[in-house]
Amino acid sequence: MEIVAVCSQKGGSGKTTTAISLSAALALNNKKVLLIDFDPQAHATMGLNVESRLGIYDVLSKISKNKSLLRDIVVEIDNNFFLAPSSLMLSTIEQEFSDEIGRESRLRDALSTEISQNKYDYIIIDCPPKLGLLTIIALRAADSAIVPVEASRFSFE
Repeated sequence: MEIVAVCSQKGGSGKTTTAISLSAALALNNKKVLLIDFDPQAHATMGLNVESRLGIYDVLSKISKNKSLLRDIVVEIDNNFFLAPSSLMLSTIEQEFSDEIGRESRLRDALSTEISQNKYDYIIIDCPPKLGLLTIIALRAADSAIVPVEASRFSFE
């Protein structure tokens, strides 16, 4: 199983489009894919037309009223294509984890069952547009990263 973070600190660089398109293309090629919307803006969730009461916040948070396991929040999008949705509540995780030891491994720990059971061929993580704690948590969980860059000087810098 390969875990790939799609990240860039620049907004509008194509992270969500890349994450959704890559996930869909892999699923069409008979690979089982989980797309994790790890952006509080929840554009991957909206882009896939998913409305969910539960999200990745409920998996990571210790104080969520709807504490859940990853398998409880996953939504099937199509054959071999699954989504762990996001919501604005995810933006509170940075504050919640501010003094927690080992916070960088929380997503990797939450994925441990999927990793040990090889439930998916690929897990794609759509990151928020900044190099904050959420992106660091995603990169810690990932085996590799894709950084979409617009072909302009300021974007490249």
